[in-house]
Amino acid sequence: MNYDSNLKKNILDGEIKNPVFDNYTILVASINKTTGVSLPNFYPINNGNLTEQFDQEIGGERLPVQISTFKQSENILNPNESVRIKTSIQNLHSFIPVNVKINLKLVSYANEDWIIAENTSSSALLNFTGLPDDTFEFDLNLKIPDLNIGSQIWAGLNAPIRLAGVKTLITVFIENMEAGTYESTEYSLLSNKTEGDFEGYIMGLKTTEFMTSRSLLLEFFRDECSYFPSNTTFLVNIFDQNYLSSYHQFDNEFSLKINSRFTNLTINPDNPIEGHIFNLSAILSTEFDENLINKNVSSEYYYESSWFTIGSDFTNSNGAITFLINTLNVDYEADLIIRLLWEGDDIIGAVRNISISLIPETNNLSISITNNDVQTYANTDTLFTIVINNIGSSILRITNVSIELNPTFQFKIVEINYLLQNWLAPGEFTIMTVKVELGNVNSLDLNIVITAQNLITNETLSVSKEKSIVIFQAPITEYFFDFFPLIVGLVIGFIWIAAFLYSRRTSKRIQTPIEERVKKRPRRGKYVPVSELKKPTPIKKMSKKLEVPKETQQKETMDLDSLLEERGLGETKKKKQQVKKPIKKIAKKKKKERQDKKEKPEKGASSD
Repeated sequence: MNYDSNLKKNILDGEIKNPVFDNYTILVASINKTTGVSLPNFYPINNGNLTEQFDQEIGGERLPVQISTFKQSENILNPNESVRIKTSIQNLHSFIPVNVKINLKLVSYANEDWIIAENTSSSALLNFTGLPDDTFEFDLNLKIPDLNIGSQIWAGLNAPIRLAGVKTLITVFIENMEAGTYESTEYSLLSNKTEGDFEGYIMGLKTTEFMTSRSLLLEFFRDECSYFPSNTTFLVNIFDQNYLSSYHQFDNEFSLKINSRFTNLTINPDNPIEGHIFNLSAILSTEFDENLINKNVSSEYYYESSWFTIGSDFTNSNGAITFLINTLNVDYEADLIIRLLWEGDDIIGAVRNISISLIPETNNLSISITNNDVQTYANTDTLFTIVINNIGSSILRITNVSIELNPTFQFKIVEINYLLQNWLAPGEFTIMTVKVELGNVNSLDLNIVITAQNLITNETLSVSKEKSIVIFQAPITEYFFDFFPLIVGLVIGFIWIAAFLYSRRTSKRIQTPIEERVKKRPRRGKYVPVSELKKPTPIKKMSKKLEVPKETQQKETMDLDSLLEERGLGETKKKKQQVKKPIKKIAKKKKKERQDKKEKPEKGASSD
């Protein structure tokens, strides 16, 4: 038994020395021996995803059922051993219940007519599909016949038992009529030793039919074998073309070791830089992913055909190991070659080589300038965003930022990240925002100069960026919005002044006493219906000399007070009345006399 590191498999090689076997079939299994160990609920054959369907037509209706699970408690069959088999069958018909039973057989791999053990279940009623009782699990035991030690006869039910492998057959009956047989593809092997002397279960089985070569070369996966401190046992069943076998058991044991390996390898940072430190981490585990703890792991680097030690450390409780590697302390040519090494113990040791490409350290920055406004207008404030990006491989500190404007205007930095400017790692960027107070110009030229320093080598770097911006004259709407507060203030002030003047004038009017209105002379005419009116007699025209205009008459009869009242000089009249009360009395008397004189001619005219 050997391990092939390229195939990552165990290789079993051997030779058939018995010349009796010619053109033979051989079954070889790796066995996990459990002699003396009780495993009552362990099923080495356990298939829970079967979809084997059978049906039977009864009365013109097809009744389908399905084998869903199959479990077998033994696949190394010993004399006088009991084998427990469980299988679940489901009724697939949508509305008809069915009666189902099964027949179990263990038959020879060489010939299925050679029955080793057999058992038949009783019928079980399976309700139609969808109900809880549409499935039933059959549980049967099969008894392996005993081997007669004296005569060395091992008799089956209808033929001698040969060390030629075993098949399991399940025949399904629907309503006592055979519907079909399921043949398990997981075969068993026979041992002529009792389970007290040789017991276990198959981990891996290789079957080769009609072989003529006497040399064996079989591949087994690593997880199909047992490892130190346990041994891997191989059991062979063989028969020739004439179905001849032997009662001599072919088995052998091998001691194998588990391989180890380094997994989850990580390098931080992903792209180490020359002159910098990086971390190299890994997990030491077995090939079956069991972490190996407290194991001494070494790290070495390769230079000029030799390996030189970097350091060593023990794995932690998770099997992890980390090395801090300073590239200034190691020698290398094109790439830095490092290996992780564990010598091993009961487990085979592990070696992992790693080739690392170190990036030469470079100092480099890029600058971008963006105007935050779509269009920039004269006589306004505008914002510029400056992005400083570390496109090199070194860590930089920005030591100075110089901003030049042409023409010169007032500006200030309104946003800046001092933390990033003091430690700008490769691939990172920092942002600055600058506010500029523009005047009445048509263009603006910006010149940004960034000075930075390498934090490890103290090298300095200076990078500049220029940008020209077209300045537009602001539209009238811009001025409107600029002067809008002033306009609103003027309007409010005007309204306040007008309201103040109006209120004062109204207050004066309220304080002035109300004058008595001149009583109008009542009309003295008589109201008669229109039908009773007499046609007016035509009035002879008066001579121009005797005709007196009415307006003149009114003017002649109008006194001083009436004239003042007509022209809105009531206030002046009031003052005259207050100052010259005697004059007022005289004027009233004269006025009354004039009115009396005036009424006399009117009465005469109305009588006419």
